[in-house]
Amino acid sequence: MPSLKDKFSDRGITIFDLDHTLAIGSVSFAFGQYLFQQGFFPRVKLVPLVAAYALQRVHFLSVQALHAISFYFLFSQVSAAAIKKQACEFIERHLSKILRQEMVEEMKKAKERGDEIWLESSSPDFLVSLIA
Repeated sequence: MPSLKDKFSDRGITIFDLDHTLAIGSVSFAFGQYLFQQGFFPRVKLVPLVAAYALQRVHFLSVQALHAISFYFLFSQVSAAAIKKQACEFIERHLSKILRQEMVEEMKKAKERGDEIWLESSSPDFLVSLIA
């Protein structure tokens, strides 16, 4: 079995942070906006979500806690299939709008060089994997 050093010795590794770097803003937040616009959840669910977001912005909540609260209020009692369907539609419709084109060009250059490309993000893995 080849070692990690052997695997990457002849090519580079390029790492992109997704939220606010490769993407213009938070992919999770953009997905939440999309869900709201699609009528996926009622307005009353916005109150705890906005409160949690405000607490995270002033560092009273971690990003992980914000995601846990958001997942509870948005996705409890919703099937994984329904969430995945919404996520796929969101990515199909909005990916080109949420990615920074200059960063996409840098990613293309890294790919042409043969670099291993990694995406780092605190966004949910089902969104990150669709973007990847």
